[in-house]
Amino acid sequence: LAAAQTSGSDLVSQRSTAAAIASDNNNAVLAATELWLTQNPKASQAYPVRFQALLVDEQFQQAQALLIQARTEEVPLSFLPAFVDQQARNIDSTTQLQTILAAPELEGVLYVELAKTHLDFLEGKSQKILTKIDALIEQSPDNEIESLIVIKAFSLQKTGETELAQTTLEAGEQDYPDSQRIFATLLDIMIENGQTDKAIAKFESADLSPFAQQQIGLSMGQLLLQQGERQQSIQ
Repeated sequence: LAAAQTSGSDLVSQRSTAAAIASDNNNAVLAATELWLTQNPKASQAYPVRFQALLVDEQFQQAQALLIQARTEEVPLSFLPAFVDQQARNIDSTTQLQTILAAPELEGVLYVELAKTHLDFLEGKSQKILTKIDALIEQSPDNEIESLIVIKAFSLQKTGETELAQTTLEAGEQDYPDSQRIFATLLDIMIENGQTDKAIAKFESADLSPFAQQQIGLSMGQLLLQQGERQQSIQ
């Protein structure tokens, strides 16, 4: 860090940040990223690292201010949706994230709205999701649409729109034929909708890697057991 301070170079600050992460020293990460962003406020790589470090340190207001700074500097907040997914099992973090993302200055920012939708999904707010998901799909970049299709389908399924949930995934599969996430979700929905034989046939005919076959197969087996299809799960 001393070298970064002396050099005045944001590249040296970037290396200092990497060293702080490697040493698992959150205070050092905070210091290094603060210097990095002072030297280069548009350093997009610094924002997710600093955001995570601020949350770990429970500096929630500063975390919110960091996102507002990113918007001011016109730095895309593309890390936010995936970041939310990583917090899925941490109830305290999701609650704090809802508060952080609710800042008026962040209203209407695409990646913030996407992150809010991911949070709503984690919290089971299906009706709320369905009021906005189509507009988000229209606005979103291609790499975000797959997860939105899955979120939409699950939300439809939870609200009793089972047929529409399945057709949403089938359409998504046409657009994203290589998406294992859409494929696996479609199999789950088919099983939930009483189409177990079709789901198994679809799984068995799919061209999957050994790893994907094992992971999706295990997930299907667990769901079949939950559905009372013990014999099918064994097969």
